[in-house]
Amino acid sequence: MKKFLSIALALLMVCVMLPVVSMAALAEGETCVAKIGNEEYGSLQAAINAATDGATITLGGDIELTATIEIAAGKNLTIDLNSKTIKNGSALGTDYILWNHGTLVLTNGSIIDSRSNVTGNCTAIRNTGTLTLDGVTATREGSIVVKNDDNNAERGTMVVRNSTISSKTVTAEGKNVAGQAIQNWCTATIYSGTFNADVNTWSYGDVGGNTVIKGGTFNGDVNSLQYKYNNSWPIPAAKTSIEGGTINGRIGVFFQEGGQLSDTATEVPEETTKAALTVSGGTFTTDKENAEKYLEEGLKLNANGEVVPKSTTIVIITPSEDTTPKTEDQKNPSTGANDFVGLAAAAAVVALLGSAVVLRKK
Repeated sequence: MKKFLSIALALLMVCVMLPVVSMAALAEGETCVAKIGNEEYGSLQAAINAATDGATITLGGDIELTATIEIAAGKNLTIDLNSKTIKNGSALGTDYILWNHGTLVLTNGSIIDSRSNVTGNCTAIRNTGTLTLDGVTATREGSIVVKNDDNNAERGTMVVRNSTISSKTVTAEGKNVAGQAIQNWCTATIYSGTFNADVNTWSYGDVGGNTVIKGGTFNGDVNSLQYKYNNSWPIPAAKTSIEGGTINGRIGVFFQEGGQLSDTATEVPEETTKAALTVSGGTFTTDKENAEKYLEEGLKLNANGEVVPKSTTIVIITPSEDTTPKTEDQKNPSTGANDFVGLAAAAAVVALLGSAVVLRKK
């Protein structure tokens, strides 16, 4: 009986403790901001820190940040914004809204950055890991919205689908500084979306950016730039490949010397690596001249600015009748018909002779 009571008491204690364990992630007085399954957390960062490999974090409400959200190297997770918004608070200063070192899928919501500073950490989202943006609306009032970057040994890889990324041109130190929807220093592939600012691929030192555009609508410029850093031009070329999409701005390759506010370099050594840009698809509504300059072989722009194959003219040659008299050997060069006629005549003569012999015998 005592053994039975001990077991029952132990089971009762487990049942009582289960709700306590499930609520342990949410401190007393905290409001649920994010969830992993049924587990509730009072901050997005707490949920990220607790997430196991492959976990999905779902936002429970809008967030105004006081510190950068950071995903550590080695983390592999999805943040479902759940149609909610993450935005900068005044306490964030010039820090990033989000910095990813790990593997992150960010989906289904908005990142709003109300700042417009062009110095310091002038970026809403920084990626030095592996980042997928899918169904995200990200905006900044100026400078860079998404920076796909390097950080020591880290090299960012980014994929963008079905997202809208927007920035604005601002005036700083007496110069207009164009907004950059995407600033890519490493590897980026854009499949679809709308980009309401420049998409720039950069190279510096031994780091060369490579951007592949497969689709989307680009309402700013698309550029490849070589950036002079520590008084040296970069070794690798910044590369942009336009394979699809609609480009409503200009395209080009440039040298950039100095900080973000500097003009295009005026003196570049002849041996300096030049940035690269190729066009193999897409539609160009404004800058048709440059689009034609960067077209791959065998392609052209039609009247609508769409990249199409060059037309090929096929010439069919009909042979004329040959009236040259033929010799006997040429009349049936491949059939052997003349030989056949001769044999047939000889056979007929033999047959007649044979008939005559038969008649004589009879």
